[in-house]
Amino acid sequence: MMTDVQELKERGLQVSCINLSCGYYEPHTDHEFTIKKDLMNCLSLVEHIIENCTEPYPHQPEIPARRWRSYDEFDEAVDEIFALLDQGELWSAEDLYYMYHSVFPELDMEDYRRIYTEYYNLNTIEYGEQKL
Repeated sequence: MMTDVQELKERGLQVSCINLSCGYYEPHTDHEFTIKKDLMNCLSLVEHIIENCTEPYPHQPEIPARRWRSYDEFDEAVDEIFALLDQGELWSAEDLYYMYHSVFPELDMEDYRRIYTEYYNLNTIEYGEQKL
């Protein structure tokens, strides 16, 4: 929510809205970049939304507690971080924490160290070399 969406909601916007990522990676860093194919996919999604989602959707400000308890933030973080690490960049557990702690606020530094270690344990062969 640390986007313009938060400002809109604080000013009373009563419909659902989203800040849509559109093909950029490592945002807000000196290494930010885009991939044209991903930008074009986002454009297609936005065109689909404009053409097909013509009614306002009421905003439901809180996730019911029951639903939140069944949601496993750690598993989602693993999926996202593994996908990032698969791109071949070298990140530390501290880098991962810095990049994702606002996305996964329930996770602490130890969780990020665990994800980091798990990734590299799964991606090494018996001689200790990374898989290519």
